[in-house]
Order: sequence, then structure tokens, then C-alpha cells
Amino acid sequence: MLADDGVASGSQISGLDIGHGLTHPVRTVYVSPTITARTVYGVNPPRSVTTTMAVKASPAPPLHRERVIDAALALVDEHGVDALSIRRLAGELGVGAMTIYNHVPSKAALLDGVCERVLAAIDLDADAPGSWEDRIRSYATAWRTVALAHPGAFPLLLTRQLASTDALRPTDTALAPLLEAGLDAADAVHALRAFVAFQTGSILRELGASPTFSGLSPKGVAARRADLASSGFVNIAAVADPLARCHHESEYAFGVELLISGVRAFLDQQETTGRQRLRERRPRGFADC
Repeated sequence: MLADDGVASGSQISGLDIGHGLTHPVRTVYVSPTITARTVYGVNPPRSVTTTMAVKASPAPPLHRERVIDAALALVDEHGVDALSIRRLAGELGVGAMTIYNHVPSKAALLDGVCERVLAAIDLDADAPGSWEDRIRSYATAWRTVALAHPGAFPLLLTRQLASTDALRPTDTALAPLLEAGLDAADAVHALRAFVAFQTGSILRELGASPTFSGLSPKGVAARRADLASSGFVNIAAVADPLARCHHESEYAFGVELLISGVRAFLDQQETTGRQRLRERRPRGFADC
């Protein structure tokens, strides 16, 4: 499309000294990043000049271990653990496969790094205020939040035995409220594993749940409810409505509260047993204070 002066609209008009001290209007058209075509007006005939300019490509960001791990985590979250290979990761990063080994020595080390990155993202504040119960609730919520943000990488946490600082810090922080509550070393470990087992199983179920089970398909829920109600099992029919669907967040919170109540009950039982043993050891006739 031409403007009033006959120059294509959108072109750049400038002056160009072509000799003899004269300046003539110029239409500049950028044909490609490296080729520029110029038409010089005011000469007879108008002279077209095509020049080639060297354009320096933007340098790729430097490759380092953190960037490799970030790319691996993104790949796993999008395509699953089975999709992760050194060759594919190298392709994602635009480098040769052997370059990856300059930053991680093996695929096993790469998987460990992905797990550590997920664990490091869990917001566990060791100095958070509140009771030991409040801190357990907070830690459980943080665990679920990160797990749902990394659905592909989360199952990896079940298969790797990690010993790095980033991997051990969440365990150390999660043990604190259990020890503070009064559990001894062995019982604190048992309780921690019970919490982790529940949380992991609950989250894996949520990640793999169908839209019907998650309550996202009303028609599917109605059909499932009808099947359960007519199953012929009295107890299943009695709970057909809540059994037909699952509100994952509510059930997760319910399970955490149930485990907290269990720890309280266990501590109360330990205290009662301890008092009974103390009374049994007292000399006959010694009155309780």
C-alpha cells in the first residue's frame, strides 16, 4: 500500500547522502533479520540498494546444574517419569547428551535431584508458632500443595532413598512436633511414617482419580450412586451417596485430624500406663499426692 508520496506505508523514510553533499529520501524495507533493501529517491532512476547486515544471535543462557534439574522436573511433570532420558533432556535444553553429564553424573543422580527439588519446595517452617497439632496440620497442607503442583514427580519420592541436606530437612522438621508432643524416638518415627503413608496414599489416589470419583461429573456420580444403592449390600447402600464421590481436600483434612487424635490418645494411654506403673512401684501404704 502506497502513501501520498508514493512510498510504501510502514516503511522507514530517512535521509541518505549519496554524494555531492546532497541528501535524498530513502525507503528502507527490512526483508529479513540480515537483509535490508533501500530505495533512494531523488536520483534518476531511483536506485535500489540491498545490504546484508550481520546479526549476532542472542546467546543461550549458561547451562548449570540447577537449570538441568529444573528442565528435568518440568519434563517429568508434563510427560511422566518414563519420558525422562538424558537424550531427551539434552534436546529440551538444546545441547548434546554428553553435556548433561558435566552437571549430573548419571540418570540416577538426575532423578535424585528432581526429588530434592520437589522436597525443597515444601514450605515447612520449623519456627512456626502454634501447638504441635497446628504444625502437623500446616506441614500436611504444605506437603499436599507441592505434590499436586508436581504430579509427575511426586511418585518418585516413593522410590528414592535420599541423604542430602535438602532431602533430610523436611524429615527433621516434621519430626519436631511429634517429639515435642512427648513421643519417644521410636514412637515418633512410627507416627511420622503413619502420617507419610496416609498422605502419600491419599494424594496418589487424588492424582489418579476419575472425574466421576472426584465429583466433577454429576451424571457419573448419579450413575455410581444408583449402582451402589442397588448393589444388594446393606451397608454400602446406606452410604451410597458419600461413597459415590470424593472431596479430596476434605477427606485429606479428615484423615490428618484422625491421626492427630490417635497421637493424643496414644500419649494419654502412655501417661495412664506410666502412672499405674509408678503406683505399683510405691511402697505399700504410700498415699497418692
